[in-house]
Amino acid sequence: MTDAAHPEPEPAKPGSAEPDPMEPGSAAEPAPSTPRSRRSPKGPLLLALIAGNALVLLAWSQQWFTLHLEGRSLPASGQDAAGPLLALALTGLVLVAALALAGVAFRVVLGVLQVLLGGCIALQAGLTLADPAKASAAVVRETAGLAGEHAADLVDSVDGSPWPAVALVLGLVLAVLGVAVAATATRWPGSSRRYTRTRFVGPDGRPVETTTATAAAASASAGAPDADGDAPEATVASGSDVDPAGEDRDAVADWDALSEGDDPTR
Repeated sequence: MTDAAHPEPEPAKPGSAEPDPMEPGSAAEPAPSTPRSRRSPKGPLLLALIAGNALVLLAWSQQWFTLHLEGRSLPASGQDAAGPLLALALTGLVLVAALALAGVAFRVVLGVLQVLLGGCIALQAGLTLADPAKASAAVVRETAGLAGEHAADLVDSVDGSPWPAVALVLGLVLAVLGVAVAATATRWPGSSRRYTRTRFVGPDGRPVETTTATAAAASASAGAPDADGDAPEATVASGSDVDPAGEDRDAVADWDALSEGDDPTR
């Protein structure tokens, strides 16, 4: 009757094991969820600024107009009709290099400067489109050997190309990117602490704080009495005489040292 009232549990089959709810990685433990980190706009904005200024340089080097006068056709490039675009685009590239290293306050200032540069590019392209004959008068003066401001009156007709409009659109885009830089200046990551923090190290290469703490601990242990009540002979320990390999190291301190660019084993 005892066996019938209390049946023995069946032995577990070979190869099958019940999951331990306390064991990490078991089915009972939910998978940790990690929040999705927001990406910094620094990289995309810098790449867009570089591409925009490079395209302005490309547009500046292309043929913008074809001038017809007295049965001749004279080509006029962006160098002739919109010469200041070269200086504006090169200034924009220098500004991008400064943005990569600037702090928050300087990012806002450089963003405003980028808005001004983009506006100047768009204004120059717009003035050239408004009066291409006057903008390309230098070509007429060089070809016809004329002097003065009346060289544009000799132009009968002008054929345009898409490049002035491209430069106008690029100037507006660069101005919008400058607004984006100023608006997102606080969301850009800062420079690495390894290059901005000044640390003092001792003769053994370890930070001064670590060397001082080690020397103080060694001095305190040397002055403590032993089990018989006799004080041991005092010894002077310096930071260079202590072997760091035999010390009990703190894992958190080691990780902090690695993140700061130090070698925790030294």
